[in-house]
Amino acid sequence: MIFDLVNGQFIKQGDQIFGTEISEQCLFSDSIRSVRNQLMFWNEHVALINLQFQLLNQEIPVFMKNEGRELKRQIERALVKNKFFRSARIDLLLYGGNKMINYLIRVKPIESAAYELNTEGIIIEPFRKTFKANSPLSSLRMGSDPYWKIVRAFQSSPITELILENEKRCLLEAPERNLYLIQGVNIHTVAAHSGVYLDPAREIIREISGKAGFSFNEDEFLDEEDLQQAEEVFLAGDLYGIQWVKGIGKKRYLSKKIRKLNDLLNQE
Repeated sequence: MIFDLVNGQFIKQGDQIFGTEISEQCLFSDSIRSVRNQLMFWNEHVALINLQFQLLNQEIPVFMKNEGRELKRQIERALVKNKFFRSARIDLLLYGGNKMINYLIRVKPIESAAYELNTEGIIIEPFRKTFKANSPLSSLRMGSDPYWKIVRAFQSSPITELILENEKRCLLEAPERNLYLIQGVNIHTVAAHSGVYLDPAREIIREISGKAGFSFNEDEFLDEEDLQQAEEVFLAGDLYGIQWVKGIGKKRYLSKKIRKLNDLLNQE
């Protein structure tokens, strides 16, 4: 039996929590990874959550004060209650009601107690059913979630990932992950002003890239031609870590340099 945590109270997962008005009350959501009870990239998540409250003209709730100390404590309670000590995904829903900001914490176990590199590579392809708008919200989860929902609806295989593009056909991201290309000693990803989601793990990817001897480049534009010229390609995010991309179309990629980056990520 798995328990959700709603405003500090445990409720059996699956029990009715909300009425039909929840769709109107929902403000935004976030997802966080725990590894051995450590909340990954916690400070980055707190900063992004508080920014979204400000954009919605909402006062920062008490549980988000002092670097989110109270919310962190409640998440840790949920992990202990459910005995998810190795690793877990924490889905956080922030919503209004009763003239206050409420939270729902839902946890799901992950077997691995580290960021494990996938042994079966991912095949990627551009997604062109819709294009991600480049707006002030594009780099935040609240502006990206609707696009990810559409992409997931068209995903046909667990080893195939669809890559969102902006209106200029610049390759941006997969759901909850940024796209990275390795060419020689250079790592390339898309800059924020192109509309890409700014994953909380981006700065650590920048840091470990430097430690591995790579130059980290945030480009205004990346397209399929850049993918054809790349030696290695990976997706990365705070939930999944680094994931090796095996190919696009008939193009195939190696994973030697990616393995080194993944080792450094786990060391950090």
